[in-house]
Amino acid sequence: MATPGNADRELESAIDALYQGPLEAFTAERNALATALRKGGDRAAAERVKGLARPSVTAWAVNQVWWTR
Repeated sequence: MATPGNADRELESAIDALYQGPLEAFTAERNALATALRKGGDRAAAERVKGLARPSVTAWAVNQVWWTR
């Protein structure tokens, strides 16, 4: 059974994975995650994820350097 703290960590990890992935996949992956969260009954998390902005190319590139170093 997931505890609230564990669920928060899992959501943060999923968000991190969005920003670590390919830029062209960001929107589709974000929408899929939001849909899964909504179907799982976590409406607040789904809305949070749905509100995440696709990074600019520059921001995405900086994120890639950050995650790989």
